[in-house]
Amino acid sequence: SEYNKMSTTAKRLASGELASRIRLAASYVSESLGLRAYSTQHKATTGIVGLPMLAGARDELARKVDDVMRALDAHGIPKTASYRKAVEQKCGALLDGLRTQQNDEELERAFGRQLEEEVKLCEDELRLIPKMADWKPWVGGGAINVVEDGSGEQVTTT
Repeated sequence: SEYNKMSTTAKRLASGELASRIRLAASYVSESLGLRAYSTQHKATTGIVGLPMLAGARDELARKVDDVMRALDAHGIPKTASYRKAVEQKCGALLDGLRTQQNDEELERAFGRQLEEEVKLCEDELRLIPKMADWKPWVGGGAINVVEDGSGEQVTTT
């Protein structure tokens, strides 16, 4: 067969063994010299089903945080509302992290979650803000209870 006619080196190349050994040797040399390759992508996957990697996750997060802050104003959430204060505090913490942490890995460690998760949370907040504006929990001191009616639909009661 063709495989039997190949040289030992060619067989090792075909099996990927040689490439693996070269990567291992390069890793060892880099580590022993204290070098670390700079990479803007420090992971291959989020590891969370349904949450894909985002190219430019840092920039996307900054845009989403800005969208959340604008949505608070656009929907007339009062500056005195506890909800608004909590959202602004969270957004401020995200923006501070984005400004101070240069490395995405360190940023994720500081946030306690992945950048993609933070983007998703901002998207969730953007869907919640109009509902909060309709419910107005800051008016009249009434509580809002959201319950599922069995069909998966949410019913709002005050």
